[in-house]
Amino acid sequence: TISINEEGKLVKSYIYGDYWRLINPGTYHVKYDHILYEPLTITITITNQSPNAFKNVVLRRRANQHSFYRLHEISASISCTSVFSTFIFLLLIPFLLMLNFFLLTFYYSYYCCI
Repeated sequence: TISINEEGKLVKSYIYGDYWRLINPGTYHVKYDHILYEPLTITITITNQSPNAFKNVVLRRRANQHSFYRLHEISASISCTSVFSTFIFLLLIPFLLMLNFFLLTFYYSYYCCI
């Protein structure tokens, strides 16, 4: 992700890392961040005479990138499991309601009509 002056407005880059954002003239701190790489912050200045800024940025891999990747992989599998469990539970609700209806109908017809 790319953030400008830590405003909270994030920009995501395209597949090859290119991105664009309309900003007013001024000096900005641009932060490049990715879970597998060390974050990098650079300063750019936009003026009326130079309204475009082209920067080639190279991020360094984190020293412990494998643990970050594994943590991300585990959290993703947990969230997928919880979504799957919720989906199965939601599928079971109509079945349980029908079963309850049939059991109550059977109970009523058996015990009330004897």
